[in-house]
Amino acid sequence: MSSGDVSKLAGSAVVAGLVVLAATTGLRWWKRRMEEFRQVGKISRLFIYPIKSCRGIEVQAADCTPLGLCNNLARDRTFLILDADGKTLTARTMPKLVLITPSFHDAEMWLDAPEMETFRLKVIYDEDTRPVIKCSIWGNNIEGRDCGAEISEWINKYVDAPGHKLVQFTNDLKPRFTGIDEPLPRTTSHDTSVFSDLSPYMMLPQASVDDLNTRLANPVPVQQFRPNMVVDQSGPFDEDQWKDIRVGQDLQFRNFKPCSRCVFTTINPDTGVKDNIEPLKTLRSFRQTKDPFWRKVIKDSPMLGMNLSIDRCGRINVGDPVYATIGKAY
Repeated sequence: MSSGDVSKLAGSAVVAGLVVLAATTGLRWWKRRMEEFRQVGKISRLFIYPIKSCRGIEVQAADCTPLGLCNNLARDRTFLILDADGKTLTARTMPKLVLITPSFHDAEMWLDAPEMETFRLKVIYDEDTRPVIKCSIWGNNIEGRDCGAEISEWINKYVDAPGHKLVQFTNDLKPRFTGIDEPLPRTTSHDTSVFSDLSPYMMLPQASVDDLNTRLANPVPVQQFRPNMVVDQSGPFDEDQWKDIRVGQDLQFRNFKPCSRCVFTTINPDTGVKDNIEPLKTLRSFRQTKDPFWRKVIKDSPMLGMNLSIDRCGRINVGDPVYATIGKAY
């Protein structure tokens, strides 16, 4: 082989090396770019649900705490109704619960419901000596304080059945771990919740609900899916690609699970009437996961919105910009 041939081979090797280096560098650059936060929308609505399965309170601002949204006395899902057997009562079996409307005044929570007188419940005590009751959310144990016989009678009258109790989670009690039966890939030992099904935060793009409504004979409001945070100015189902989420300059959340949907979504939040079919049937037709891992976790339940854990607490306001790192979230 001549010296010229050797030079050509060396030159080719150098070029090939440069091509590989450029490709590798480009791949790293692209990966970094994909992991950067970019604006994906803005907060358009905020909801707090003080009592599990009951009507939410829409607010313009709230504090994002490790256990959920908080606006003065209104704290997300810190009250729970138990049935006569001591089991958690939800609107899945008692749809009219969605019509119980809480509001807060000084140290009291006022409860209103159709054909019921307003009930005023004291929720702040200097020394809380109310009995502690063991509760369970999907097999996960947690405790709550018995809110008393009078509110029990009010609930019994409204649901037309005896033996119900209202319990309140207070700061001296221990929250529960966010995971289901075992930690999910993006959960940590610091992720906790109270009486929510899974996580203390659920975020939902308005565009995803709008897309669903184009497929329904009778459109449904975003409240039917009980989000804490509604995001505007994004595309439909963009949430599937949001990994870590930042709101404003301080708040940061972690998307750790698609929000799997159940029969609760068939309950009209304004009438308390259960449809039993829609929008769940339509969601199942195009929003079931094909990923083997998540199929095992959520089975045939369709996805809409996302369950979030919080990594950095702070204040959230309607109108705050929402940023996300883009990639395969699940």
